[in-house]
Amino acid sequence: MTSQLQVTDTDFSSLFKKECLKCMDNLRYHGQKQTDGSTVWRPSAEDMLTAIVTAQKILQEKNKRDGWVLAACRRNGFLALRPMPGGFVRSDEQCWARDLPLGSSRISSAWLINCLTHWKGPTEIQPPDWSRLEGAAELADLIEWDFVDNSDKDRTDLVLPIDDKELEEPEWSQLAGFQLSLDLRRSRWLKANKELQSERAPWLSVNYSLSIN
Repeated sequence: MTSQLQVTDTDFSSLFKKECLKCMDNLRYHGQKQTDGSTVWRPSAEDMLTAIVTAQKILQEKNKRDGWVLAACRRNGFLALRPMPGGFVRSDEQCWARDLPLGSSRISSAWLINCLTHWKGPTEIQPPDWSRLEGAAELADLIEWDFVDNSDKDRTDLVLPIDDKELEEPEWSQLAGFQLSLDLRRSRWLKANKELQSERAPWLSVNYSLSIN
């Protein structure tokens, strides 16, 4: 989710690159004119730094004019709550954030608003109720096991099962929010194999042909 949440990825980088290229094109134009066409102009380290600093200044001025950083933070789900002397308050209830909605085409505003259900009042924020999300506890256990247990992970002779029709994946791993990487799928198989030893688990199959090389 980093690429969907960080302002540097969603808003800053494209604007920054655009201004850098614009400045570099200008430097190239004037630099090439000074060569009288006898050589091809090549940027120096100073030219590159000039483009970077120029782009930074332009984005700083743009932020002073239209507050694009604050708007980007809100779109990406940051600043949903604001700490105040008496506790937390919802930012959208304050005048500075009323025209800066949460969410965007990348992240649904309904999903972000739903994340505030654990906020019960100025001084009461409950921990997330993972039981509301099927499979979240199993996924959390798998990630913790994958981090702590390092045995068998470096074995090169392991081949994951792929065609056993008697084995099925757990329903929670098929959900869009739980699209497991191949590394986690491998760890899930290793974890179950260690737990069950000779017994066959009903959810051991992996729907990818993967030989661990």
